Amino acid sequence: EVIKIDMPGTGPYGRLYNGLANVFTHILKNYECDMVLRLDVDSLIIGKYPEKDAILYFKENPTIGLLGSYRKGCDGKIRNFVPVENILKRETGNIAALIRPSIKKTLDRLLRNAVKNGYELGEHCLGAACFISYPCLEAIQREGYLSLEHINKSKLSDDHILGLVVKAAGYNMADFATNGYPLCLRWHGLSYPPNVLVTKGKKIIHSTKSDKKFREMEIREYFRNLREYKNG
Repeated sequence: EVIKIDMPGTGPYGRLYNGLANVFTHILKNYECDMVLRLDVDSLIIGKYPEKDAILYFKENPTIGLLGSYRKGCDGKIRNFVPVENILKRETGNIAALIRPSIKKTLDRLLRNAVKNGYELGEHCLGAACFISYPCLEAIQREGYLSLEHINKSKLSDDHILGLVVKAAGYNMADFATNGYPLCLRWHGLSYPPNVLVTKGKKIIHSTKSDKKFREMEIREYFRNLREYKNG
């Protein structure tokens, strides 16, 4: 089943996490499943059964709770966690204690528990598309991390906070975009032309918007025609 939520595009991003947390709470209350796929509207599923790849990975690696574009992108380049690290340091620093104490208190609690589990400041999976295991969601809820009302005005985005709570709940993250894995994600535009994405066996891509060579309509039409050809 597809559950759609409207996420604000501007302003403090902590509220994005709470929107996501509300959906996770709804899922835990109403469904039993192996995992959940979080997908942006400018992501696109281009290959068959990426969820089966994720389910198998989670079964073989039960300590992993979140799969995505993690330490490396699909092009092998190392992702930079420093900007998120800097936000965390600002929002847990001495000045933050004076101007936004509720945010600092919440983040301090999360960081204490996450660091015990080996958390590296700022680490996260790109939120454009990622898989989260059901047991990980249950652990996040059990620890009370789906009710972080004081985080709304944090400068951290939903994917940054999700990485933090996954580690705080005792789970790890893993790359699912390198080598033969199904994700190929980039913040703006595509990492490769559409035909190359197919030859690489990618199944979920981001972003269909803001590509320098292809318009979003062209990208979606290319893969729609490819599906029709294969099914025809």
